[in-house]
Amino acid sequence: MIDIEHIIELARLYVTEEEREKFKKQLPEIIEFFKNLEELDTENILPIFHTLGVKNVMREDKMRKFEDRELILENAPEREEDFFKVKRVIEEI
Repeated sequence: MIDIEHIIELARLYVTEEEREKFKKQLPEIIEFFKNLEELDTENILPIFHTLGVKNVMREDKMRKFEDRELILENAPEREEDFFKVKRVIEEI
């Protein structure tokens, strides 16, 4: 028997009593479906990593020299000397 209360607690879900009853019925059906899938012979089936065949199109990160430093720093909301000034993102322990 599946302990739906334990699963709801682990997933930190807030569910109504009506949803709780619905899950009690649906979860065993879902698990049974996956048990059926385990019976399939997948020996010669290649894994699919992405259904759309999308490839990573990231370019190599290359540094480019920009001569007009002042023009870039004009866009800074705040600056300190020749640097952008930003809020601290790492807290001290």
